[in-house]
Amino acid sequence: MLLNLESFLTDNELTFTYKLKEGWSKLEIGKILFEKYGLNDFLKQHP
Repeated sequence: MLLNLESFLTDNELTFTYKLKEGWSKLEIGKILFEKYGLNDFLKQHP
């Protein structure tokens, strides 16, 4: 069984309900967090 942490994107802010839902998340949470906190740029600078 595949589960995901229910979340919503509102005004470019992630909100988590902390409820487990069945299936894949419709949001790319990792991508959103990496972009929000500048991790993509950090990883490019430190290969």
